[in-house]
Amino acid sequence: MWHERTCEGTVIRVKVMTNAGCNRTGPVRNDELIVRLTAKPEKGRANRALIDILSETAGIPSGSIEILRGETSRHKLVLLRGEPDLLRFT
Repeated sequence: MWHERTCEGTVIRVKVMTNAGCNRTGPVRNDELIVRLTAKPEKGRANRALIDILSETAGIPSGSIEILRGETSRHKLVLLRGEPDLLRFT
């Protein structure tokens, strides 16, 4: 399962693909949400872009999103605090 509800919020598994033509989320493949980003993986730019697109798509503030694991990897575990709209990701 690509997402799991916890006492802190919802943890999602994400695979980030950088240098894409546009920013977009979905589909879910191999139990990971695919997120395409135009940002390059330099100096945290891709991580900031990931938080921005997840915030916009889920309808929650960017301060409610935390990368739990995978800061320097394309495979990440991300915590979404609050009540994110997961259906908007796919």
